[in-house]
Amino acid sequence: MGSRPSHPLDIDILPERYRPRRITAPMVAAVVVAAALLLGLVPAYRALLTAQARTAALQRRLNQAKAGLAQVQSKQAQSVEQMAEMEQQIEQERAQVARLRVEFSTLSQQRVPRSAGIAAVFAALVPRVHIVTLIQEDSSFILAGQAGSQGMVLDYARALQASGVFANVRILSMSNADPLGLVPEIEFSIEMEQ
Repeated sequence: MGSRPSHPLDIDILPERYRPRRITAPMVAAVVVAAALLLGLVPAYRALLTAQARTAALQRRLNQAKAGLAQVQSKQAQSVEQMAEMEQQIEQERAQVARLRVEFSTLSQQRVPRSAGIAAVFAALVPRVHIVTLIQEDSSFILAGQAGSQGMVLDYARALQASGVFANVRILSMSNADPLGLVPEIEFSIEMEQ
């Protein structure tokens, strides 16, 4: 018997499909490519998630800005309405002022001049005559005061008449301030018509 090289006996009784396969170069290349793709996809997936989060945050900010803009536009519309109302009120007030000016000018043309009458009342004062009140009613003045004697009241009434400012001067009342006569003061009232 000649010598045969010795090979181990193949006692693998498993069918071919269950037997371990041998790793080939194309298989290794496919695994390396798949691993590279998986490892490349992880950062890309993370970048995608980050971009989606940023997009969501920006969308929220955009929605808030839109809501703020809507509020500003609403307030601006209200402000425009308020300004229109205010302008209308201003125009009404201006019209009222114009009417009042017309009425005032009409009244001022018809009014009795006060300053000349008041000036005459004070210009005609005689010593020891004191004015307590001076009231104007239409074209008349009513003066109340105190004097040292009845003669002083008469002199004052004559001076008022002589001023030429008054058409009529009347003494309405003259009485002793002290009925016992201890104080020689006379209380009087005079009416002057312009």
